[in-house]
This record gives sequence, C-alpha cells and structure tokens, in this order.
Amino acid sequence: EGDLRFDSFQLRYVSGSSSRSGQVYFDQLQLARRVVTEIKERGEDLPTEYSLEQNYPNPFNPITTIEFSLPAAGMTTLKVYNLLGQEVATLVDENLGIGTFSVTFDAQGLPSGMYFYTLRSGKHTATKKLMYLK
Repeated sequence: EGDLRFDSFQLRYVSGSSSRSGQVYFDQLQLARRVVTEIKERGEDLPTEYSLEQNYPNPFNPITTIEFSLPAAGMTTLKVYNLLGQEVATLVDENLGIGTFSVTFDAQGLPSGMYFYTLRSGKHTATKKLMYLK
C-alpha cells in the first residue's frame, strides 16, 4: 500500500562474466512508504493572503502537521524535498478553494534529517524547513 520507489541502485560489471545474463543483488534494500494521513479544511474566516505556516511539532518523529491558507481558488501543490532538492513526497496536488488547510505528513521510511516543504498556488510560492528526527 502506498508508493514504493528505488532512490538509487548501482550495477557493476565483473570482468569475465557474460553481459547478456546475470544476477542482481541488493544489499540493505530499503523501500520507503509515503502516506498522507489527512487533509482537512479548517477555520470559518476566509484568508486574505497566502500563508505557509511552520510545521508542528518541529522537529518531529514521524508525523507532523503543515497548515496553509489560500485567498484564491486554484491549482495547489505542497511538496517535500530533501537537501539535494529531490522530491520525497507530494502532500497536495489538486485544485483547492479559498480557505485554511491542514495536512498531516507521515515521514516514516525516510531517513532523519533536514527537509524543505514548498507550497505553490497561482503565482505564489513559499518554502519552509522541517527537521525529522528518529
């Protein structure tokens, strides 16, 4: 259940072996499962500006909450990136209406460390840091 992917792998050619057949061995194979556990609209007052709040708790283990506000409806993405700029999770990728939203991010399966999360909606972009500690 969830998305599974390989972050990287390495193939090595052994001199004297056939290049048409062989075996692949994985040492310490880790599969990460990314799960968005919840997204909900909150609040009764309509926001008048874009905002991306600091996640809480921060640092977290393994679940954190990210809140953001949209003053205009439109295509919205909220993504999490590692320090190399590689996307590790897409928390939101849909048309959302005006409002304040709360997303729960479960980082179980990811390594401890610093990450960035970026909100894009309309012409607005905002990025914040979060820290995952196991």
